[in-house]
Amino acid sequence: IEALILTTPNSKHCEHTILGAERGKHIFVEKPIANTIEEAEKMIKVCQDKEVVLAVGHNLRRFSLFRKMKSLIEKGAIGTPVMAEGNYSHNLGLELTSDAWRWYELEAPSGPLIQVGIHLIDTLQYFFGPVKQVSSTFSDIFTLSQIPDVTSTTLYFENGLVGYVGSAYVIPFNLQLNVYGTEANLFCDHINGLFLQKKNSKEKVCLSAQGIDTRDPEPLREEIDEFAECIREGKEPEVDGRKALQVL
Repeated sequence: IEALILTTPNSKHCEHTILGAERGKHIFVEKPIANTIEEAEKMIKVCQDKEVVLAVGHNLRRFSLFRKMKSLIEKGAIGTPVMAEGNYSHNLGLELTSDAWRWYELEAPSGPLIQVGIHLIDTLQYFFGPVKQVSSTFSDIFTLSQIPDVTSTTLYFENGLVGYVGSAYVIPFNLQLNVYGTEANLFCDHINGLFLQKKNSKEKVCLSAQGIDTRDPEPLREEIDEFAECIREGKEPEVDGRKALQVL
């Protein structure tokens, strides 16, 4: 056994990473890297000390829609990006019971934000670089669990861009990410596709209808293949411990 894939509850990530790394095992851990900054830093240090790969499963950035968005932004298709907003939600909270680890605040602090909203935070930093300030509001409207079921988060990026991420545990599935620029706006709906609205136009053009391939790859397989490649060839994973710590 050369490597471990950890899909355990958040609160066990640090303990299991240390157990594995101290025995020379390479570690792939699902997001979030941990529930606390202190735990994440311990995980990074032990993997560095033992010279094993630490990769973290932030897979949403690998979806073809978001890869295409980043490519268009980098090519200047929307001019200078100034604002972004996203929402990643579903209704898992309606199914939670007290025997589930996600029910408890110590196990899943901030509830839907650390479980699903965090995907968008990683994707936005993938697009625009690090965040320098963050503020978030939580509300417990419907469920009886210890975690909030609605969250609203504002991100202030080092480059001046302002971002917003909404995430809830009590509404039908929703995954959207919009980026607004001085020359055009990009609208990404995981169900309906990717749309571009140019300056001085009210029309949203569907890019997939123009022959641009926005079909999903296999992001889970892709990140595991990359993990194996890093082990075999000494490469760095796209999302290593430090990037995952920044997201956390």
